[in-house]
Amino acid sequence: ISKGGVIGKLEGEDTQVVETDKELDVFSVTDTSGSMGEICDANGCNMDKAKTANKNFIDDILAETGNRVGLAGYSTNAPSSEFHALSNDINSLKSMVDSWGPWGYTCICCGINKAIEGINADSDSSKLRVFIVLSDGETNQLCSTSGSDDTNDPAIINQAKEEAVDSACNAGSQGVIINTI
Repeated sequence: ISKGGVIGKLEGEDTQVVETDKELDVFSVTDTSGSMGEICDANGCNMDKAKTANKNFIDDILAETGNRVGLAGYSTNAPSSEFHALSNDINSLKSMVDSWGPWGYTCICCGINKAIEGINADSDSSKLRVFIVLSDGETNQLCSTSGSDDTNDPAIINQAKEEAVDSACNAGSQGVIINTI
């Protein structure tokens, strides 16, 4: 996604071309749950890969004047300590990414809802509004209780999935384009 162009590849995946004349307000909604530090290979752990992808993403999006990036890290909830409002300050955004560490469960709806708050606070319809949601697994934490669930209970996991879809639909109804990785 880029004003008049294309962003680069993430971890060797093919890039989809989306062209627009609008400036971009894009939130990276990134999984920082415990599993991101547990799943590792010769190239590092998923958290390391997510950090690298986010830094490349920041560089690519902010290469165009007028674009802004926001960050919403999520795990058992979406804490303010893992949130960065829309900005074009590359150093500040990358510093936030560097501060992320894996912990907790996976509350995808928490991350999407935090990004909705951020986009509604700082963006308007003159911009193309986009969320990129990154996760290494399925959601297993409810937004409605954020931290007090049996994350192995199939009923909880199904409800958490429904909440994540509902949050994504809510964002879509507000003009946000959502992509997942």
